[in-house]
Amino acid sequence: MCIQAWVMSPDSPAKKFPSFCQSGFGIFFTPVLLDSSELRIRGIGIREWMLPSMIERPRGAGDYLFMLFHDPASMSDRSDDDQMRPPQTMMIWPPGRGQFYGNRSFRFCHSWIHCQGSRIRQMIQKGRMPLLQPLPVSNPLHFEQGLQEIHGELVSQSRPDPVIAGNILEKSLRQLLRLPDPSTMGKIPRRLAEVHQLLLTGPSWKITLDNLAEMVGISAPYFCSLFTKTFHISPMECLVKHRMYRASRLLIESDLRISEIARDTGYEDPFHFSKTFRKYFGTNPRLFRSRGTLE
Repeated sequence: MCIQAWVMSPDSPAKKFPSFCQSGFGIFFTPVLLDSSELRIRGIGIREWMLPSMIERPRGAGDYLFMLFHDPASMSDRSDDDQMRPPQTMMIWPPGRGQFYGNRSFRFCHSWIHCQGSRIRQMIQKGRMPLLQPLPVSNPLHFEQGLQEIHGELVSQSRPDPVIAGNILEKSLRQLLRLPDPSTMGKIPRRLAEVHQLLLTGPSWKITLDNLAEMVGISAPYFCSLFTKTFHISPMECLVKHRMYRASRLLIESDLRISEIARDTGYEDPFHFSKTFRKYFGTNPRLFRSRGTLE
C-alpha cells in the first residue's frame, strides 16, 4: 500500500511526506483502501493548507468532491465565477462538473473528501444536499471529526467497512449542513443573513442579544425566535460555538498564550474561556493543544 500525503503548514511551502502532522494533510490512497459499489473513497484532506492559488479542473473529477473552506475562497463550477465566499463555507461538486476554487491573494485552509458510490448518491438525495452551491455551515468541527474517523477506519482495518465509513460520513454531513428549511431558502432577510455570517467568524468583541437584534432592526425576543427558527440554533449558541471553533484553530496553528486566545475570542476571563472550551471539546485548552488535533 502506498499513501501519498501532502503536508502543509501556514508558513511553509508545499512538500511531500509519507505521513501527516498536526498542520494539516491531504491524502490520495494508492491503491484505494475502500473500493466498493456502495462506497469508494479516493482521498481525504483535513485542514490542508494551500499557497495562494486557483485550482482549475474544467472537467472536474470522476467522483463527488465535498470541500469545506476554513478561510475566504472562491468556489464554482465555472472559471468566470471568482466571487469570494466567507470562511466556513462548503461546496459539493458532482462527478464531471468543473472544479474552480481557491484564493489568489492569500493562503487558505480546507478539508475535503473524494468519494462515490450508491451510498453517496443516496445520502445526497435523502439529505437534500444542494450541489454546486456555496453553503454556510453550522459547525465545521463535525466534518473534520468525521473525516478523521473515516481515515482511522481506512488505515487501521485490513478490510475497511463501507457501512461504518458511510455512516460516519452521512452523520457528519447531516450535522454540518443543518440548513434552513428549503421552503425558506432565498427568503431569509438580508440583515438576518448578514448577522449569521458575522457570528460564523466568531468575533472577539463583546456582543449581546440586544446588539444583534438592533442590527436587524427588530426586538430581541423576535430576533431570537426568528434566528433560531431559520438556522436551527440560537444566536448566542451560534456565537459561542464558532468562537470555540476559532479558539481550537488558534490553539493548534499559533503560538499565542491561552490567555491571549481567550481575549481574541471574546473572553476577558481565561477561567470562563477554559470552562466553556471544556464544555465543547471535553478537555481543557492546554491538553487540547498538546494533542495537536481536533478530536
